[in-house]
Amino acid sequence: MGRPSKQALPGDPGDTMSLHSNVPPYRDRSVSPAGAPGSSTNFRSAGHGLNDDGDDDNDVPQLDADDDLPPMYTDVAESNALLGPQQAPITAADDSYDSVPIFFVDQNNGNETYIDPRLDASPELLERHIKAWAQTPPRLRVQIKGTHSELVEEHGKKERRAVVDFDVSVELTPYLYKNVITRESWSELRTVENAEKARRGTVFACRAPKGNILDGQKPSLREWVHRYCAGSSSGLKAFVLRRRVVGLDREHLRDRLIHLVRSTNYHGDVTVYFPYHKETVSVYNSCRTNHWRSTQWIVIVCYITLTFLLTWPYLFFRTKRFETVFANWYFSRQNCDESREYVSLSEDHIFSLWAPAIQTAVLSKRQCLLDQQDLVNSQSQAGPPATGNTAVDAGLNVVMAGIRAMNEVNRQMGWGYDR
Repeated sequence: MGRPSKQALPGDPGDTMSLHSNVPPYRDRSVSPAGAPGSSTNFRSAGHGLNDDGDDDNDVPQLDADDDLPPMYTDVAESNALLGPQQAPITAADDSYDSVPIFFVDQNNGNETYIDPRLDASPELLERHIKAWAQTPPRLRVQIKGTHSELVEEHGKKERRAVVDFDVSVELTPYLYKNVITRESWSELRTVENAEKARRGTVFACRAPKGNILDGQKPSLREWVHRYCAGSSSGLKAFVLRRRVVGLDREHLRDRLIHLVRSTNYHGDVTVYFPYHKETVSVYNSCRTNHWRSTQWIVIVCYITLTFLLTWPYLFFRTKRFETVFANWYFSRQNCDESREYVSLSEDHIFSLWAPAIQTAVLSKRQCLLDQQDLVNSQSQAGPPATGNTAVDAGLNVVMAGIRAMNEVNRQMGWGYDR
């Protein structure tokens, strides 16, 4: 990851800071005013090596080598090893004394929890860590899931159960970078607006005091960390950094993916999610109660003994939360002339790139995260399998022919019906 830019994005330099260098972005000027984020307008490209013929579905780039493939998230995370000394990402601290270890990582969503008395006592140390954590993007995926219900009989009783036909995901994190190797992206660290509802060291979300709203000056990151550290040490408190992807037209991408699945003559229920991974980083003040709440075996015991019915309300009302800082990672931004600038590829280009692989995975009823090999397979006509053994090759050819025939039958007759 490159060094943070010394010039903040337009806005108050005290509460908005650029985390990466900003380079001239790809610009799509073919969008009408309706193409604002959240609309369902088709975005056409003026670059990226794709044909601008008005039909994005046919603009699937031909992939001849692995170098042409978009990097997966693991490649993004490992690219730090390729950076020179002047390009090395900023670490959370400069020496071993300041290094704060992770106390707990949620295995379901990757959210991190830190508990360290140094973060409670030093606003400067907390601020430095917040800025470093903000340089890691949230992992965003698009997940396409198809289900149908079946009537089953068990122990003399009939009931309907949901059956998963396919569950396919695509990693969108690489498309948050302009250049993966140099870590060029559009990202900024922002604080909550005065008129916006948020937990400001409170239990419930609220707006800033009326006088602050009229004044228009909102607290900066430095002010918020000082407020957190100056708070009462006898109670429970938490400072939360939330990473967000901004400028992705989820509704438009969702509609196109559902249409793609329906084109296979699938009749079940189709759901498209955009789940986050590593979305939040929470800093809890160091005390016995906060250590207990983040200890896995204690949480399990509370669920088994049902004592969570008492402990959860206590922790909820007792904890003062500071959810006032956000790391925005821009997928696209809108210009004054209503055109959109993309940090890498548009929603339509991502769809065109992955559509063949997604369709193949859906017909094959896979439940997986698609990777570069799936892209290669979808862009090239794979020849017959060759193992060197004539009998084995013949058997594999028969199996592959049967799979292709079944997929074609599904296309013609329909599949995914409730039973």
